[in-house]
Amino acid sequence: MEKELFEQLEQLPVPKQALHEARIKALQQKRLEEKKRHRKIKTVALIAIMLALFVTSVRMSPTVASAIAKIPGLAPLVDMIAYDKGVEDILQNDYYEKLGVTVTENNITIIIDHVIADESGMIIAYTVEAPFDISNLETRQIEIFQHGEPVEASYTYSWFSTEPTNRVEDKIEVRAWKEMDYTHSDFEVRFHFSEEEVIVVPFTVTQEIVKTKDYVVNEEIEIDGQKLTVKSVHISPLRVEVRVAFAPNNPKRILTIGSLQLLDENGEEWSRITNGISGFGSEIEGEMSYFLQSNYFREPKALTLVISEVEALEKGQDYIEVDFEKGKVLYMPDLPNLKVTAVRADEVDITYLPDTPNFHRQVLGEGIDANGNKVEGNGGNFSGGDGYFETNSKYDVQSIKNPVKLYINSFPNFLKGSAQVNIQLDE
Repeated sequence: MEKELFEQLEQLPVPKQALHEARIKALQQKRLEEKKRHRKIKTVALIAIMLALFVTSVRMSPTVASAIAKIPGLAPLVDMIAYDKGVEDILQNDYYEKLGVTVTENNITIIIDHVIADESGMIIAYTVEAPFDISNLETRQIEIFQHGEPVEASYTYSWFSTEPTNRVEDKIEVRAWKEMDYTHSDFEVRFHFSEEEVIVVPFTVTQEIVKTKDYVVNEEIEIDGQKLTVKSVHISPLRVEVRVAFAPNNPKRILTIGSLQLLDENGEEWSRITNGISGFGSEIEGEMSYFLQSNYFREPKALTLVISEVEALEKGQDYIEVDFEKGKVLYMPDLPNLKVTAVRADEVDITYLPDTPNFHRQVLGEGIDANGNKVEGNGGNFSGGDGYFETNSKYDVQSIKNPVKLYINSFPNFLKGSAQVNIQLDE
């Protein structure tokens, strides 16, 4: 049977020329694919090298940074890299998404250039342009919605343009109040230029969201007789969150922590607070979350948290008491160079001559009314120069019962010393 089968196969006509041409074609196709693959590898490598040079140049040379910032869409990146080395790692690890989503209404064009998203929040870089001067176009409010619902977060954005311009590039920093869930990846930014004029720009996050690295600490420390507990550390690409609790029986109320640093196994700074103090929570209620720069993509063998520059005041000397309805100050702590200059229907003005250089923080925080209900802040501003400092704090005074105790949020009265905590990393 096998012999007959072989004999039949030998008698079949073999298209030698066709086989030869097919073989040549296959070899050519293989060489072409190899060239494409090598070209792609070279392109990716070139992009990586250019990105590294871009990042390094921005950090090393203000002149180069200024030049690169003029390239459309790159100004927010330059700003972030200059002040936050965590963004440097994000870009070098390609953990960002270029969008280019454009909406034009009433001759105003808004472009969502790119987004960096993780479980702690987002950074949204955008451009606004028009065929007319927009330097006086006021951004009254920016809102972020996810799947039709407001994102529970605080937003940081600005619009500073003193010279006439028809193009503004900026960013929105979103700090989520709780871990963000990207099951629904459809978002929109609502730009409010007036009560009537609102431009909505939708966008979708398609990149894979990396998981936050969570470390439980629960270690108590003591600085100058005041006890604090470092509860946990949470590391995401955009930021590091450090949760700290304050002992209720401390003789002083801790206002804020001015310096938080994470050092690696070599004692080198791995992370720190950037652009001033930022956090969630309430010193009055005894727990705060502080946010630091992140180096998520760098894997340290060990981390040590160093806490210093802790502001605190004696309890009973840590608030002012006002009557918004009567416009009066009822109690003022004995603090040097601090003065309330005005109490109006829903706001308080304070002047201060700080002994500490570069003190630019809101003095007043949240309050408690006569019924024990929390009085939330409703914005404010500060200004000053040559040692002179003035703050304005606004409050939501609807349904409150006067008088109101307004607790001091920041004051340069520091505890002596510092403390450190070793963070136990996973093996």
